[in-house]
Amino acid sequence: MPTRSTLHPQQDVRRVLRALDAAGLGDAIPDVRTTLDRAEHLARSASQAPREIADVSHELARQLAAGAITPDEAGAAVLDAERAHAAHGAGVKLLRAAGDIAARKASDLLAAEAETLIADTLWPAGVKVIEAAVDAGDQLPDDVHSAEDAMNGDPVTRRAWAQLHDAATAWKLLTAAAWELHNGGFTRLSPRAAAAAETNAGRRLFEYRNPDQVLSHVGLPEPLVLLNDIRSGAEPEIQTLEQLRATEAEVDRRVAEERDALAFAARPNVSTPNSERAKAAARELKAELAAEAALVPEPEDAA
Repeated sequence: MPTRSTLHPQQDVRRVLRALDAAGLGDAIPDVRTTLDRAEHLARSASQAPREIADVSHELARQLAAGAITPDEAGAAVLDAERAHAAHGAGVKLLRAAGDIAARKASDLLAAEAETLIADTLWPAGVKVIEAAVDAGDQLPDDVHSAEDAMNGDPVTRRAWAQLHDAATAWKLLTAAAWELHNGGFTRLSPRAAAAAETNAGRRLFEYRNPDQVLSHVGLPEPLVLLNDIRSGAEPEIQTLEQLRATEAEVDRRVAEERDALAFAARPNVSTPNSERAKAAARELKAELAAEAALVPEPEDAA
């Protein structure tokens, strides 16, 4: 999982804000938006301000040649222009520095608010979207497999399809905003917890309570992808950071238990009912791992 950018923090922050805008959540994190707007305004001011004295010098030379001004007047004008240019150059540097500071502040603010943003804004919005999808799915006939099928149905079918379509679109936009937070490094997840925010088979794993229940979506229209994920038991949900960290702790606990069972079973001259059970569990675990390894294709096959 990437860490937050230290070179161009405004780009990562702006991607999150655009994703929130697309999801209809443009009013979220106003302090971050205001700070980033200020940073970008300062950067534009620095880049758009005139920096060269060449045009001034050329004009003074033309006036001097035409006799419009005296050499003393030209020299004084050039000196004034050079002083103004030096002061302007310092101002440009200050503008750029202020813009960089404001951009980093916006990035820090977003990192500080990312957990609350997911838990208090994205998660409840996602719950409502899934509820709407479930309601639409309950009204959709089983023989509807495409938008064309739905449009050929009765008004209830057409309305249910439209509702499911809207829910699938909203779900995609909400999870895209959460993904920008994860992928931009604002959620500051540990490596193991961050793995739950990675993509598998076209879906981001943090979108589900049970990602192992996600079914293939090849050939399905987007509304039915979401409906199938709901009905398969994958339980689509924008996982909060608290949930992701709880999953991480559970994975660590299971790994530790399996490691301890293997270590205990490997001890020599141990023959108790508990040790026999441990050895049996270890053998079973080894068999499962071997079976899973056998299912992994060779690199040339996977290609």
